[in-house]
Amino acid sequence: MKKQFILLFLFLSLGYNIFSQSNINFKEDEKIRIKYATHLITYDTIGAFDNSEGEAYYLLVLYSFNENLQIPKFTSLNLSPTDKEKIEKIILMLNMLKENPPSWDELLSKQILFLEWLDKAMHKTSKYLKHDK
Repeated sequence: MKKQFILLFLFLSLGYNIFSQSNINFKEDEKIRIKYATHLITYDTIGAFDNSEGEAYYLLVLYSFNENLQIPKFTSLNLSPTDKEKIEKIILMLNMLKENPPSWDELLSKQILFLEWLDKAMHKTSKYLKHDK
């Protein structure tokens, strides 16, 4: 009887660990802020990849994180050292988002920086009016 109880406990705890992907339970608002922040931390940090496998892995990491806040693990990757470093940097940044979700005010300031960066990248002169501060 004691062995059955121990086995039952082991199966229940193993099942719980398998099916609960994350120990962190985010509120819906936190999930939205975390998911929205991903493009704000990646728009100007990643350059060209050395090969298609590096870029494919990077995109899968972003898509998976945006959908379910999980980072996929792959068993066979032949990434170049440069690609591996870029992806590890992004994974670290994504994990930091989960540990400390940005506030709406932080997202606003990052969105402003993104729009200004995009404006500079696309126009010779700014489309935004210059206001004296």
